[in-house]
Amino acid sequence: NDDLGIPTKLGDVGVKKNGIRPMAKAAMLSGNIAVNPRKTSQSDLETIFQQAI
Repeated sequence: NDDLGIPTKLGDVGVKKNGIRPMAKAAMLSGNIAVNPRKTSQSDLETIFQQAI
């Protein structure tokens, strides 16, 4: 990522802590969550996004 200049953290593209819950909610509604091989909750996504900031 560094060689290509691609951001590695959500914070690098402007995501703030207050954006985590809306992002997780949108992800749950997107339909993509249905094909995830692991059952995932909104809380799981919020944790993942928090760690990615």
